[in-house]
Amino acid sequence: MNNLARWLFAVLLCTASSVSMAQPRNATRPAPPIANPKKEILTNAAIIELSQPGLGEAVIMEKIRQSECSFDTSISGLKQLKAAKVSDTLIALMMNPNAKPAPQPALAPAPAAVAKPVAISTPPVPATNNSAVRDSAGKPIPMPADKGA
Repeated sequence: MNNLARWLFAVLLCTASSVSMAQPRNATRPAPPIANPKKEILTNAAIIELSQPGLGEAVIMEKIRQSECSFDTSISGLKQLKAAKVSDTLIALMMNPNAKPAPQPALAPAPAAVAKPVAISTPPVPATNNSAVRDSAGKPIPMPADKGA
């Protein structure tokens, strides 16, 4: 029985060493899940700050649509935004951040060129049977005398 105990001990020892070799001590463990960072809430000050470096209106509008907002749209808040030169478009979106963007108006086609009537003058008609040549208005046109007759 003593040999059986030694043999079991040897098997357990081999098994334990193979398991410990399967996972090296300095193996990288999966990173623990990162706690959700504090959600950013946009305020009037944030919009003024974004407007100062010259970010485009479209970028700021998209940021407003994607963020949680807490804007002060009271009269004093609106005056403060206007004093900071925030555009009316942004202020309107701040007042109603869930509004869908207004569709861009389609460009109207250029009006077709209208041809002005052109007065066409008809060339004088040669006289026949000694009648006077007349212009398009019916006035007689003096002709040089015919020297061959």
